[in-house]
Amino acid sequence: RDVMVGDIVKVKDGDEIPADILIISTSEDQGECYIETANLDGETNLKIKQGVDSTCKVKGTAELLALSGCVEYEMPNRKLYNFDGNLNLDGVVKCPLDAKNILLRGSTLRNTEFVIGFVLFTGKESKLMMNTKKTPSKRSNMEKVVDKLVIVVFALLALMNTIMAILFDYWRVTNTNAWYVPFMAEFNAVDSALSWVTFLILFNNLVPISLYVTLELVKYWQGEIKDNDLAKYYEEKKAPCPFRTS
Repeated sequence: RDVMVGDIVKVKDGDEIPADILIISTSEDQGECYIETANLDGETNLKIKQGVDSTCKVKGTAELLALSGCVEYEMPNRKLYNFDGNLNLDGVVKCPLDAKNILLRGSTLRNTEFVIGFVLFTGKESKLMMNTKKTPSKRSNMEKVVDKLVIVVFALLALMNTIMAILFDYWRVTNTNAWYVPFMAEFNAVDSALSWVTFLILFNNLVPISLYVTLELVKYWQGEIKDNDLAKYYEEKKAPCPFRTS
């Protein structure tokens, strides 16, 4: 959130790129670097990116301060593999820019000590955010079956309430001398509705509401087991097997 367009940033090996940046220089003499784009396109193979030829020798702060120029480039768009722009140095040297000179937000620097870059796009204007879609709700087959069964149970509950309310109203009409049931002589539509609600309260335990809580607890516990399973530990990246949803 502290990175703004026009800033100069230094990214070190293993760091995630914080914004879409133009490669000014890298720790390599020829200005190349290696990045992992698994967060962008799912590919785990490292890709080679190249710094601008005119600035690839810049390594220190003094050399950066000596640079003078401007960057002209396209408006924000969703195209991950295309970029068009120019780097104008001192108003004389004009260096064309393309996708190989750009590091995209969300990618990770690998096998390169550092990269010095110029921030082009941040926040919602970065290509990663412009290609981000709303995550669909994922439901397991078990949850889908439970949802259907709960609907059936609700339907049966409503049917049972209606039948019992009708039978109770019939009994109340035919047994007006039942002194132990109050207000028998004042039977009306409101009393009929109240009797339906009464049976709803009596039969509410038929609805397995606690089943959803149980399923969530089981999934969470299974995720914790996977997260702590040493057999699934990725030694190269020092990362366990994370679970994304619970």
